[in-house]
This record gives sequence, C-alpha cells and structure tokens, in this order.
Amino acid sequence: MAKHFFITFVLLYVSFLVVGETHAQLNSNTPEKLSELSLTPSQTRPNTPAQGAIDRSANLQTRAIHEIDRRITSLTNVLNRVNSFERLPDETKTVLTTQIQQEIDDLTVLKSQLEEATDQTVIVELAQDVVTSYRIYAVFLPKIRTILAAEAIQLISDKMLDLHERLATTVSELELEGVDTQGMQQTLIDVEESVTEAENQALSSIELVTPLAPEDFPSNKSIFQTARQSLRSARLSLVSARDSLRALVDEVRAAQSSEDTMGDAMENDTEMTEEITNGNPDPSASTNTFNVQTTN
Repeated sequence: MAKHFFITFVLLYVSFLVVGETHAQLNSNTPEKLSELSLTPSQTRPNTPAQGAIDRSANLQTRAIHEIDRRITSLTNVLNRVNSFERLPDETKTVLTTQIQQEIDDLTVLKSQLEEATDQTVIVELAQDVVTSYRIYAVFLPKIRTILAAEAIQLISDKMLDLHERLATTVSELELEGVDTQGMQQTLIDVEESVTEAENQALSSIELVTPLAPEDFPSNKSIFQTARQSLRSARLSLVSARDSLRALVDEVRAAQSSEDTMGDAMENDTEMTEEITNGNPDPSASTNTFNVQTTN
C-alpha cells in the first residue's frame, strides 16, 4: 500500500512539473507586439506623388500579409498544443480546436483578399482588419492559453484528490490500529482545502476569459490581469498541497513501518523519494508564470 502511494506520488510530481513547463511555454511564444501597419513614408523619394502612393500601398500590403502569416503560425502552434493535450476533456478540446481553426480560416480568407486587392483604400481597410477584427495577440491567444493553463491545473487537482482519498483510507485504518492520527487528519483537511481553492481559482479564470471578444480590447486588459492572478494563486495552492501530501506520505510510511515490515519494501523507493524532495520547484518562481500579454 505504501509503496503504491510513493509510485503514485512520483507520477503526480512528474505531472506537476509538466504543467509548470506547459505554463512557461504558453508564455514564451512569438512576441505579442504588432508591427505597425500604418502608411509610412517610402525610404526612397518617389518620382511622382502618384508613384509614392502606389509604393506605400504596396508596402502596406506586403507587411499586412506578413502579419497574417505570423498570426496563422502562432494559431497553428497553439492548435497543435491543444491536440497534443491528451488529458484535456474532449468537449473542451473540441470547442478550442473549432475556435482556433475558424480564426485560421478567416485569416486565410483575409490574406487572399489582400493579395488580390489593387485599390489603395481597400488595402488600407483590409490591413486594419488584421488588428481590429481579430486581435489574435491581444485577445484570442491569451484567452486560449489561459484556458489551457486552467485545465492543466484542474487535471493535477484531480490527481491530488485521488491520492488524498487513498491516503485518507489508510489513515483511518491506522487510527483503528491505535495510531495517533490527529496530525494526519489535519493535514488531510489542509490538502483538501488547498486543492479545492486551486480548482476554484482555475474555474474562475476560465469563466473570466471565455466570453472575451476582439471588440472588448483594450478594456479587457484588466480581466486578463485578474485571470492571471487567479492562475498564479491556484498554482501556489497546488504547491502547498503537494508539499503537505509529501509530508503525509512520510508520516504514513513511518506509522506503517512501526506496525509491520512495510519499511523494508519502501527502501526500494528511496531514489524516487529523494527525487521528490530535491526536485521541488520554487513556489516563488511561479509569480511570473502567467504573464499573459494583452498588447496587439
């Protein structure tokens, strides 16, 4: 039983590290700032005012198409990440992939319109649509990344609660055997409270960002900041719960070792135990984990 706890805990710990890495990746993609798409003077002096207007229009057209390609690449990367998220609920995965693919399709149509456009006014309007009608970096990608991070937190919370339930059963058995389990019972309460808080914070962040649309920018910046803070608090709660679970597993092992020969079996898990103890991510480092950008 105790050996099973340690194997489960190591798997849980590895999953926790993967979530931390995922969070970091979600915030280390293409820079969020949009290149200016406004008409700017040509680098070389045009022969005539008419030629200058044509040159500026062609320059704007080229840069707008480049910005569309950049957004499609970012969206494709996120789409691949969603599809590779094996434990993401099917319903959530379907909703996210549909939304992302729709953005890619719409941008592809916009790119075709820009490539075919010859009128300067039309080119300017289409170029402005790249930013004002989509807000890929300001709204859409931060929203998707926030949802993914929150879903990852909820998955780890479920794993922790599963281990919590099995430990609670073992603690009850030890109590029946006459072991003083008062401290263990309090730890179980603390773990459940921390994990529940993490789940609530993750759910709150999802509810905050899900309704956001491009037209909400820039008023949605404060909403993203609130969601980011919720995710940060959730992860810190999981760090606290994980540390408490590790201490509880040690207590259970010690109690069982004093009652029977389980201690011999646990010697095989020494290396894994040290990995958990020494591989602990720094909770203070998580304060920059969810730096969701909200610029264009």
